[in-house]
Amino acid sequence: MPRSTRRLPHAFVRAAAVFALAAGVIAPAVVHAPAAHADTGSAYDATLDDGRYRVGMLGDALWMKVTVLASTAPDAPVLASTEELTQLYGYWTTDAPLTLPEGTALGDYPVRID
Repeated sequence: MPRSTRRLPHAFVRAAAVFALAAGVIAPAVVHAPAAHADTGSAYDATLDDGRYRVGMLGDALWMKVTVLASTAPDAPVLASTEELTQLYGYWTTDAPLTLPEGTALGDYPVRID
């Protein structure tokens, strides 16, 4: 019986083929996965004495946006918004005070956390 001319062991070639096929099936699912959105579940939120806004999150977030709305209506206009927040010990705090437009009445306004 003639000797095999294969240079790589059959088990190695089979393992490489399985790995390549698995990578081809798994990689597109990872690359095309939709963006993750955090369930904000704020455990704590408050306006600090200096006007900055602080949010305490129940989970980890990579990015946040704070938006102050004129009312709770679905089409309410945005009074102020910022994505400039800093995280420290589970709290996210706006880098600068949130300022409402000139002439806006003092009061309690809804805040949306994205």
